Amino acid sequence: MKLNKGTRVVWTDPDGGNTQAGTVSKAFDSEESEVVFILTDDGGELESLLEELKVETMTHDHGFISLGKYSSARDSILHYLCLSEWSNDSFGDVEAPTGYVWRISNDPADVHTPNTEITSVLSDWFVENPEVKDSPELRAELVGHFLVVEDEQGFVSVHEYPTETLLLQTFESLEEIWAEWNAQDD
Repeated sequence: MKLNKGTRVVWTDPDGGNTQAGTVSKAFDSEESEVVFILTDDGGELESLLEELKVETMTHDHGFISLGKYSSARDSILHYLCLSEWSNDSFGDVEAPTGYVWRISNDPADVHTPNTEITSVLSDWFVENPEVKDSPELRAELVGHFLVVEDEQGFVSVHEYPTETLLLQTFESLEEIWAEWNAQDD
């Protein structure tokens, strides 16, 4: 199970057995498991390994229907931003073992400040996806450090990193793999 930022979850507390609800504020893969940070409905914050939570339900309340190449509205928007040249850097080929790879980092001012270049691109995305309601919560999902990968079948995966340094290390490692593959193709 993969939880993205903005996902609404209901879970049973493993200690007391109480049912709780909240919204994922951050999620990333560690060496052992997926780590999630949840802002609980009662105003608290929970940090947990995903497998320790007994998740009963999870929903994306932005209206996005994940059919096809994206698993969430966030992933679709980040890919759209990359295609609109908002990413920090990119390399690759969808036929390469790495796929086509972008790295993108957004801070809160990028996605929440009106009349900026990114808000213009976001407005275009919302016009093309009228079923999705623009909201501060959805825009908050775009804040962070992301690796966006498109494979040869057109599927897009997005990986979030807790720091820009970790994102850059992964990006550079994949770029080396791609460069070796690309050199063999010449």
